[in-house]
Amino acid sequence: MPSRQVVESQFLKRQALQGVLALGVRRVIVQFLQTVANVILARILFPQDFGAFALILFLVNIFILISDIGLGAALVQRKEEPTASELRAIFTTHLFLGILAVILMWIFIPVYINLYGRELRAYTGLLYFSALSLFLYNLKIVPNNLLARSIRVPRLVIGEVSELVILEVVTVWLALTGAGVASFVWGFLISRAFA
Repeated sequence: MPSRQVVESQFLKRQALQGVLALGVRRVIVQFLQTVANVILARILFPQDFGAFALILFLVNIFILISDIGLGAALVQRKEEPTASELRAIFTTHLFLGILAVILMWIFIPVYINLYGRELRAYTGLLYFSALSLFLYNLKIVPNNLLARSIRVPRLVIGEVSELVILEVVTVWLALTGAGVASFVWGFLISRAFA
């Protein structure tokens, strides 16, 4: 009968192989979906729509960086299993950070609009609305890192791919209905909320 160490080693090798395969499949699916969606969107929307969304996404990503203090990574790297109270504390902290990031972004939006002037002034409402994605991002940190900790990469990949499918389908559909830049923002928020 193999020792416990040999069994654990074989399990880790199997999980690592599944993870590598899942990440490879993810890369192909993501590239295909993004290419098809971008070709469709490029035919429907104007270049300034893409530029306005890029400016909105840039601001959101800055506040995502500010709200991520590394607790998720610490959860993955920790040797001992986290207790329920530690998980609640990390989740609550990220919930608070998500709310704080939304408030800080709302405070900063007028400054950001002044930096870019008329290019963003027409999208002020979308900027405020897109800040909600910061809250949704922080809700997913603990569950995603628990999956990463247990080396369940295929499950993580399923979540990421489903989020991308929702994003691209909603964005393309809304762009077809004439939503313009709002199609990007709504697609972004709906995919974060449901995946």
